[in-house]
Amino acid sequence: MKTSLLALAFAGLMAQAAYAVDCTVTISGNDQMQYDKKEVKLPAECATQEIKIEFKHIGKLPAAAMGHNVVLVENGKLSAIQPRYAAAGADPAKIDANSEQLKTSGDVIAYTKIVGGGASDSTSVAKGKLKAGEKYQYFCSFPGHFALMTGTLEIEKGGASTAAAADKKADKKK
Repeated sequence: MKTSLLALAFAGLMAQAAYAVDCTVTISGNDQMQYDKKEVKLPAECATQEIKIEFKHIGKLPAAAMGHNVVLVENGKLSAIQPRYAAAGADPAKIDANSEQLKTSGDVIAYTKIVGGGASDSTSVAKGKLKAGEKYQYFCSFPGHFALMTGTLEIEKGGASTAAAADKKADKKK
């Protein structure tokens, strides 16, 4: 009896792990001031999980010349906070300090640090901080870069995730 219950519990955990949703976003930026993604969509389940944002600078130039990051804000807030970043100038340390101040005040949801070519950084968004069905903006806060380096992140609204729905369709075809 004990063995059967343990086996059943283990099987349940394994099934849950097999259907775990990946809430990691990976974005790259280059020396041509471009992100590799302009739009990111996450499954609805990510609204109740921690979301990890990984940023990779795939260029070669140093941070002081062509530093990049990812700053996540509520949709529509970019134009209101961009002047604060412009005032920080091109000093990566000042840009990062500005991001921290804006995060503390609630104007920034999450940010990665400014990095130069070949470097990377990551950050996390706490469970429940982003809402399903809502769009958020991300951008590079290095002066002038936001004109080209912007994108949207959206958590799909309700229901099963796209991946789970695709799995169900595949199962029905079998």
